[in-house]
Amino acid sequence: MAWSRPAAWLTVLLASVATPALALDQLGIPMPEREDPRLEVVFESPRIWNGATIDPSSGEVFAVYPLLDGAGAQVTRLTGRESAEPYPDAAWNQWDESEPGRHFLHANALRIGPDGHLWVVDSGVAQGESRRTPGAGKLVEIDPASDQVINVHVVPDEVLHDESFINDIRFDGDFIYAADSGAPGILVFDRKAGEFSRVLDGHPLATSIRPIHAKGAPQLESDGSPAVVHADQLEVSPDGRYFYFQPVGGPMARIETRWLKDPALRAEADDHVEEWADTPSTGGTAIDAEGNIYVADTNARRILRFDPNGEHQQLIEDPRLISPDALWIDAEGWLWIPATQMSLLGTDDGQVPNSVEYPIQLLRMKIDAKPAPNDHG
Repeated sequence: MAWSRPAAWLTVLLASVATPALALDQLGIPMPEREDPRLEVVFESPRIWNGATIDPSSGEVFAVYPLLDGAGAQVTRLTGRESAEPYPDAAWNQWDESEPGRHFLHANALRIGPDGHLWVVDSGVAQGESRRTPGAGKLVEIDPASDQVINVHVVPDEVLHDESFINDIRFDGDFIYAADSGAPGILVFDRKAGEFSRVLDGHPLATSIRPIHAKGAPQLESDGSPAVVHADQLEVSPDGRYFYFQPVGGPMARIETRWLKDPALRAEADDHVEEWADTPSTGGTAIDAEGNIYVADTNARRILRFDPNGEHQQLIEDPRLISPDALWIDAEGWLWIPATQMSLLGTDDGQVPNSVEYPIQLLRMKIDAKPAPNDHG
């Protein structure tokens, strides 16, 4: 989900910074000037959030904050248009290195799964650090009906690298896929077996080799190096046949899920990945019940919709869509869009001033599409 830009691990140099700009990611692209009335503000926050999820059984909205602009609760339940409370409680939102499996170090994504549980992804990397904290990377499973943590699935060291940053997840029956944005690859969690595996380790289509653009400019770190986010966006087709993924800079690739789920086939998975769509710099995605994938274009402040054949059309553009991140389709046919403004954050050395305009908005628009049932209700 989520381009959260921890300061250090994004300073890795691109493998090929000379890659030409894409048709969908042109430099100097004009920004939209008029607000589209189809887009409405639902919630506002004094801090940057990069994702939200809605419990279809209660209508409750949960949000995640990647600690980019100060300390505070990382996971919350929204209690009003401008108010929120720590979730599942304050203790989980206070890091304690003596109990890494009972506290969030750096929550970076969350979503209600098809099981009705709230799943929170802890990246395992402290904000501003380049190396993960052993034992901190985990998937935290919470029952929204009781507000209780029911399982903590710690990702074992043997499937991670020192630079690993667990970013986002998607569901596929008894399996959960997670993106590693720090060390390019995909994690596969077999829920029945309780085991994690690593696939597509270092695969070129999971690796950030294209510059990341926002408002027509390549995104750089304070030392002038290009921003890098490896495998980030993930989706699973409604029929469960295909797994889609991409680094933030694109393009989007896909592979049949059988190469990921069957332990006997995983060693051959690298040979069965295909480039699927020439996507732009992308903050977040969502997939509907018909297999259309919605792509948040961080460069042009718009949302694109790609059909199952990889062809796209523009859904909406709006000046408020500044660094749109993890998308969510709810049961009523609304597309939820956090406008994070991450691209407006200043650099630590002050050479680039912080131009974020608070509050941070959580927007939505009616798309009259249903979520993929294998992803959530």
